[in-house]
Amino acid sequence: MVNNIKFISKENNKDTLLQKIEKARKNKKSQLERKAINAKYDPQNDQIIIQFVDGSEFRFNSQLGQGLQSATPEQLAEVEITPSGQGLHWESLDADLRIPDLLQGVYGNQKWMSELKRKKLI
Repeated sequence: MVNNIKFISKENNKDTLLQKIEKARKNKKSQLERKAINAKYDPQNDQIIIQFVDGSEFRFNSQLGQGLQSATPEQLAEVEITPSGQGLHWESLDADLRIPDLLQGVYGNQKWMSELKRKKLI
């Protein structure tokens, strides 16, 4: 650094770009590994269960999902996985939830999440 001016070599920029590319590739690979292959409704526990290609599962109470709170068990059982493996869809409820959001504890839009917090459900 000379007179508070930082010099960046072209080589440093190239290394930084390559690191960013590698990080993006790893992130994409990890997203693919978390691709859902099955989803079902467990009426005994009132939970939606998502199964992933790596054999892991994620469960959440159906009442947490935006658009699912007044659904019948029959409607909840009609859950479908989107073609990308990154979403859940209920045709008869016109409800959709993103799996990456669910994994982060986000069960709907901001207003929905505020309501869940107000009711102390999350």
